[in-house]
Amino acid sequence: ACAAFVRGATFDLGVHGTLSVTVPETWVARGRDLGGKAFDLTFQPRNEANAQCKLTLIYSEKEMALDKERIKKDVQGATQKFVAGSVEKKAVLKEFKLKRGYGAYCSFTDESLAGKPPIRGNYKTMTSGFLGLSEDVTGAVTILCDSFTSPEFKTMLSMVESLEIRKSDFEEAVRRVRF
Repeated sequence: ACAAFVRGATFDLGVHGTLSVTVPETWVARGRDLGGKAFDLTFQPRNEANAQCKLTLIYSEKEMALDKERIKKDVQGATQKFVAGSVEKKAVLKEFKLKRGYGAYCSFTDESLAGKPPIRGNYKTMTSGFLGLSEDVTGAVTILCDSFTSPEFKTMLSMVESLEIRKSDFEEAVRRVRF
């Protein structure tokens, strides 16, 4: 079962809004600004579970972040390099169930690690995807763990799906007036 979600974390993205995410008490969310052009976010369990989720949000002046077909195409193109070394031998596109925006991903099991004992920091499964969280914020997401049926995977997927960007009324008005 997934960990109980008991708290929200928020991160200031400047003129791009405020990012909110629901984080279980048993997990840590760390964010850092990358010079006003992007934002890195990492989720890790507080225990010794071999799992982590990394997101890089990228800011754009163009209003293209919510283009579903482009996101699907980008995910399929970016994940092809994982197909040959995977147990699955194909990329199966799935959609994130976001509150706002759109996201898609593909998941793979590392063929060379399948059936072997877990090694800390060496993950058996990898999920890679892209998000369009608002008109000017896109994101790349990577979920790493040892099993797609693990509580850690389910928790990380839930955290990604809880991501939401809220803009103040003033920020929305400024964005609409830009030429």
